[in-house]
Amino acid sequence: MRIKRIRPDTVVQARPPGRCGARAWLVAILLASSGGLAVASAAHGAPPPRQAAFQPPAEELIVSPLAATQTLERKTPGLFFGRAAEPTAARQWELVRRLEHQKERRAAAKACDALVRRWPYAPEAAAAQQRLAEVHAERGRLKRAFDDYRYLIHFYPDQVALATMLERMSGLARQTLERGHEARARDMFLLIADYAPQWSGSAAALLAAGDLLRRDRDWFEALATFERVTARFPGSDEAQRAAAEGAHILYLLSQRYAEDDSIHVRALAALNATLRDYPAHADREALAREREELAARRYGRHFDMAAFYDNRRFNPETAVAAYRDFIRRFPDAPQARLARQRIDVLTGAAAGAPTEPRGSGE
Repeated sequence: MRIKRIRPDTVVQARPPGRCGARAWLVAILLASSGGLAVASAAHGAPPPRQAAFQPPAEELIVSPLAATQTLERKTPGLFFGRAAEPTAARQWELVRRLEHQKERRAAAKACDALVRRWPYAPEAAAAQQRLAEVHAERGRLKRAFDDYRYLIHFYPDQVALATMLERMSGLARQTLERGHEARARDMFLLIADYAPQWSGSAAALLAAGDLLRRDRDWFEALATFERVTARFPGSDEAQRAAAEGAHILYLLSQRYAEDDSIHVRALAALNATLRDYPAHADREALAREREELAARRYGRHFDMAAFYDNRRFNPETAVAAYRDFIRRFPDAPQARLARQRIDVLTGAAAGAPTEPRGSGE
């Protein structure tokens, strides 16, 4: 093997690296530069450039656009509407201010809408959308104002005071209800709860929506809405009322579906839970009466089902099995004593002693 000697005064040129070599050199340079930046930042008392993920304030966590039941698309300029009169968002916002100074609120609202449509990601877009909602609210256009606030918290949740916006949306829903538009107000309340499931005001919104559903006799939807209140806001005043309303609805459903034992069980469980969890409830006596009446009705129904087999058409063993099943399920029922007596009589008949069978109607 021949070794080539290099003179001391010879300049050696590096051979250009291949594709893999170039990548290795690039990675080495990036690592060296990042290390140098970190050292320099630490030397000046500043944090390194790679920081932890940003954690928004607690208020921003109360809105969940993805939880909404309906989708929402961004506004875009139309062919004959939503056209901006100025070339930039900043100048368009100045136009809005001038129109407001001139008391031309309708023109200012159109200018705000055009700004949001033309420059949806500009710094002025959130302020313009909020001002658009405020103008519509001032003009009494409640539905438009509510939709504008919804658009605001959907696309600009980190640029507005969310609690304030939600309070305004709740106020618009209440005003809509006062005007007699119950279905529209119900949808508004439900939408607020969908967007802000952890907001404390959502309890009142859900309770109002549940009342409207109950008023429309939409029992199952009202029950589901009241159960959302008790599940999300346990211990609150709204949860106390929602629990009672839900238990009462189940009691009414047990009367309507007299043969559905699952509803009877669910209603008794709801009544017992409400009386246990809220002993100072204002309607405690009424709830207790409903529980007693439902329990008595359920005992009588199941005893009649057992007594149906206590006649000459069936063997005594069948009636004994039915009575024993009743005692097993309802040992504290008033009819349990009579069921034990009939078991003694029927077992004696099976042994050969004469007896008169009991009819199912007795």
